[in-house]
Amino acid sequence: MKKQQRLVFAGPVGSGKTTAISTLSDEPVINTEAVISHEEVPIHKTHTTVALDYGVMHLSEGHSLQLYGTPGQQHFDFIWEIAARNSIGLVLLLDAQRPALLQDLTFFIQAFRALIQSQGFAIGLTHTDKVQNAELLRQQINHALEQLQLRAPVLSVDPNQREELVQLVKALLFTLDPSLVKVG
Repeated sequence: MKKQQRLVFAGPVGSGKTTAISTLSDEPVINTEAVISHEEVPIHKTHTTVALDYGVMHLSEGHSLQLYGTPGQQHFDFIWEIAARNSIGLVLLLDAQRPALLQDLTFFIQAFRALIQSQGFAIGLTHTDKVQNAELLRQQINHALEQLQLRAPVLSVDPNQREELVQLVKALLFTLDPSLVKVG
């Protein structure tokens, strides 16, 4: 019997959610990117997600993960709730270059608190190749999680590297249900 389960990708604008879903998906991706019209969004981006990105990652034995990427802007938070419904977990992508990295962490943990508490989450630290202190940032994230009495795998990932993303998804799946870890 084939079984599909939902996994949500969240994080601030520019953290790599759309790229990660495109990299992980074994089927054509549906994305909802639009040209950026707000100055609040990082200059290095020309497009941003305005609804949900969607892809499918095949696991073993006919199982699959539906990958839902959420927009990073807070004014789309109603979409976050829709994506989180019936999800087995959250992949939180955080941009290592952002000065407000720990505030982003706290903000998205609060925004997805119900999903995190009922299921689980993993954190992917992106753009670590552009900072000198990636290990220190991972330590700070782990300390912040400890302060919030939460546990989650924290890995540096390149959203363009399937193997790195698969390791992040496997880390999350292992915390949820070790039998799901067999990625096809």
